[in-house]
Amino acid sequence: MAEAEAAQLLRASPVPAFELNVPVVYAGRVIAVADVLWRELRAVLEIDSREFHFSESEWKSTMTRHNRLTRAGVAVTHYPPSGIRNRGADWAAEVADWLHGRAQELGLPFRLAPTLGPTGAPFVVG
Repeated sequence: MAEAEAAQLLRASPVPAFELNVPVVYAGRVIAVADVLWRELRAVLEIDSREFHFSESEWKSTMTRHNRLTRAGVAVTHYPPSGIRNRGADWAAEVADWLHGRAQELGLPFRLAPTLGPTGAPFVVG
């Protein structure tokens, strides 16, 4: 499973605490379920396989979800499972760079921490 591989790579990388499969709530409704979420940085990483997003309707659904997240002030990045699997530590370093930039953009410290694991709490934005 691509999400498990991503989580394993991220746990071994210098990134802030993250959570997996977190509902994102905006204006009182769930607008997405984040594959990987960094709450403090308001950042979401989505793992999107071609197999799942091959049809036009699935592709449009992904774009709609992305746009809802960005309108809510959440930064979103997308990777295919093959990019994670094939690039490994280089992929994780790229994600760390992205998160560092996000911290700078928000004027927040870049705090390294182990993964939080599931909190069960939705991420409410807006």
